[in-house]
Amino acid sequence: MLEDLYLYEIILLILGSLLFLILSGVLVYYVIKKEEIKKLLLFFPISILMIAYPGIKELNISSDRIELITYQEKYENNPEDTEAKEKIAELTDKLALRASSEEDLVLIGKSNVLLQKPENAITITEKVIEKSKKDPTNKTSSFYLKQAYQLKKIAEIQQRTAIQKDTIETINRLNKLELDPEITKISSVVKKQYLRSFKKELKSKTE
Repeated sequence: MLEDLYLYEIILLILGSLLFLILSGVLVYYVIKKEEIKKLLLFFPISILMIAYPGIKELNISSDRIELITYQEKYENNPEDTEAKEKIAELTDKLALRASSEEDLVLIGKSNVLLQKPENAITITEKVIEKSKKDPTNKTSSFYLKQAYQLKKIAEIQQRTAIQKDTIETINRLNKLELDPEITKISSVVKKQYLRSFKKELKSKTE
């Protein structure tokens, strides 16, 4: 949870928790001493808000993450879905502001490949690779590291294609890649994108 929060939000959470514990202790003391507690109770909402704010932010991030995965799957199933593509762009920009975990970075890398932004995809996947190198024994890191390498290969092919403009060769390169099933779906979309562009190009030449 804390990995997705800004430093000030983590501090707010810690201070809010400390304040709540202190107030709880003082409340018990006041009750034992049979002293007036009304003024003390006014401070409890402050501590609760301090604790709740980072939690709400985390829920929003989780919601954006789930929504992004949903729209990526929709777009993978139907690359003609322009609404899904627009939502991917919107949600990726939101998630990118806070992304630090390997899971989120890979998710953003997938988006950039689908959105045909290979430079961004390469930059993001390289971050995952660097993070994974710091903890090579972590199985979770190894899983996302593998996906990051595969996404980077696709992005590098996209980048090369932007220069060489060779659609058929691009598809051949993509076909030669050994990919996990999840990344294969991404590659299939990329191939469909290039085929669609190739057909449009041929059509414009024949008209």
